[in-house]
Amino acid sequence: MNTQTLRDLSRAYALGSIDRETYRKQRHELLSRIVAGELPVLAFQPPEPEQRTVFPYEDDGGDTTQEILAPLLTLQNTSAPHKRGKFVMIAAIALALGAGAWALREYLRSAPAVPAATVVQVRPLVTPDLFADFLSANQWQSAHLAALSARWDKLDDAARQQLRDSPTMRRLIDKTMEQIQAERALMALGDPDEALANQQELLELMVRLGARDPRLSRAREVWQAAHDERQKLRAAAADSSPPAADKTGVEPVAEVADAPALVPPPLTTSANASPAPSQSPAPAKITAAPVVAVPSAAPAPVVTADSMRVSKSACKAELAKTRRPYCQDVIGSRGRGPALVVLAPGEFVMGGPAQEEQPQHTVRLERAFAITLFEISVADFTQFCTATHNPCPSQPWNDPSLPVVNVSWAAANAYTQWLSKSSGASYRLPSEAEWEYAARAGTTTPYPFGSKILPTHARYSFKNLVTTPLPTNDRSVNRNDFKLYHMLGNVREWVQDAWQASFKNASADGRPQASGDGRRVARGGSYADGGMALRSAARVPLETSGDQFTGFRVVRELE
Repeated sequence: MNTQTLRDLSRAYALGSIDRETYRKQRHELLSRIVAGELPVLAFQPPEPEQRTVFPYEDDGGDTTQEILAPLLTLQNTSAPHKRGKFVMIAAIALALGAGAWALREYLRSAPAVPAATVVQVRPLVTPDLFADFLSANQWQSAHLAALSARWDKLDDAARQQLRDSPTMRRLIDKTMEQIQAERALMALGDPDEALANQQELLELMVRLGARDPRLSRAREVWQAAHDERQKLRAAAADSSPPAADKTGVEPVAEVADAPALVPPPLTTSANASPAPSQSPAPAKITAAPVVAVPSAAPAPVVTADSMRVSKSACKAELAKTRRPYCQDVIGSRGRGPALVVLAPGEFVMGGPAQEEQPQHTVRLERAFAITLFEISVADFTQFCTATHNPCPSQPWNDPSLPVVNVSWAAANAYTQWLSKSSGASYRLPSEAEWEYAARAGTTTPYPFGSKILPTHARYSFKNLVTTPLPTNDRSVNRNDFKLYHMLGNVREWVQDAWQASFKNASADGRPQASGDGRRVARGGSYADGGMALRSAARVPLETSGDQFTGFRVVRELE
């Protein structure tokens, strides 16, 4: 459109042909050229009849023509005749603008009104936005997915369509794809049924919501291929490995080809769980946790031929260089041990600004090692208690997938000894240096996620007191760059080291401190702590009896 006049420029802006910034810039240039004499001052021409112009903009923020003209009309160091010529030109411009404004007002007054039927009624956004609420909670367990589906079913068709067209649908699809990819990566751990079931649940939710994205179509194709392959393997295992009675006389249930995918039950928390205080208790007040007898264990899980094959060959140092550095050991006839992530050897600066974190020093870990993907769960520890006929410590919650707490430092070491004997591998608690190396994941910032920590990074008391941790298999918070979950927050974690008030005597090769004042070191902070306690360098001394804020994870040595 030709915008060589102010009227044409105003019309272009009113019709939406140019945006606000372009309009203001071109108007300024046009007025400058008129004042400079580069463009003639045209006499007003009545406009041709046309449809009424609907102006999409509001107030121009006080940026009037007079304000633009003011700096341009400052005439300095000029002769009087020249000033009079400029004044005449300015007066002509003012008259032209006034005539244009009068004509536009008369035209708008006489133009026919737009029929009411042509006005588009825009329905306000559905409140609350279901997708925004779901993404804000960042909970992806079955119960939360079912709750989202139930809320969706209560909406009418118009509300559903509006949500499908909203920006939060795109965000929901992106986050769902992240969850599907995480489940797909975890299939190499030797238990693909749960990973496949979780992927299926997410894909079915997207179909229910009417989400359309090529990535979802591809993900469904990949899932179907993996599901079909898994069915073939399970059928072959059932044919080649008939069920046999174990030493207890319990007949294990054989896997069959048409068995449905396993869907994990909704997470529950004990209604009578004791609340946590606003911060972790002082070590001097910690007492030994009471113990209760372990209930009869469920039948041992079936170890199929394909899972044995994966587990026996998985835990090698070379895995650290792959996209899926996961492995898992077979624990005798009782199933599989905790999932592990293999870490490559490396060097890092250990310590932080606090007195007990000084002096900062360089540590070089010469050998690769594997560390558990999550903390040891109640179910993991119950397996140990059952096998060794030892009582398990009582828990403040009834969910076996939550991290085990109230575990003494000695009991945590006993668990690693049992794992070593049952698997034939060498398990132990991590040294303090190994733990910090794993937590930092190659970073030098206070947290592995940067200089700040958010609720999307860890389970901790951000603004309000949190009284329970997340399950040990939960992936609703971000993992670090070593693919490890819950290194910070959730529960504090025992390490091998005896407590010393500084790193003055720390070794450069990551060996644990063997002597101290009788207390041991816990790292990582807990669900009841604030952000400062979750720094990668933060460390606290604890009495060896343990408490409800402290659990542990284990290291597997590699050949």
